[in-house]
Amino acid sequence: NPPHNLPGLTGLNGEIEADEHRGRAKLDSGALHIVYDKIFRQPLDLSRLATEIDWSGSESTGYRFNLADCELANPDLAGTVQGSLDWQPGHAPVADIRAHLSRGRGDAVWRYLPRQVAGDAYSWLKRSIVGGTSPDTTLILRGPLDRFPFDQGGGAFQVSVRMHNGVLD
Repeated sequence: NPPHNLPGLTGLNGEIEADEHRGRAKLDSGALHIVYDKIFRQPLDLSRLATEIDWSGSESTGYRFNLADCELANPDLAGTVQGSLDWQPGHAPVADIRAHLSRGRGDAVWRYLPRQVAGDAYSWLKRSIVGGTSPDTTLILRGPLDRFPFDQGGGAFQVSVRMHNGVLD
């Protein structure tokens, strides 16, 4: 039962150094279970998460979080993520994130879609993408997260997929 709309994590391993103005976390987990009902429809499991996150700021002025060389993997995907998240009191967090998957399963795409993806689109993707793999998928997420998926402007959400043996039913 995560507090304050934060994700619930099980299996998180790492080291944290922090004071009231800055910090750094080095994470290296082999079996991470993530529950974040506010964002995802079901829990996410990673068999590998290795990254460093640093942050600076204060509660009154806001924080900047930097994610460098994040490696993640599970049976559905393998890839890297890097970027930043700026949070200021009274404002939506602003993301600047780029991800690259070197391995992805088409029939698993639905598991990773955020709740902001409409229910009919979510159901269609879950039912319709029944096969295929991607050796090259890129995701860009840039802008204030309260405007996601940016269909009214104010940010960018782009996904590029090179698919092999895709099956759309």
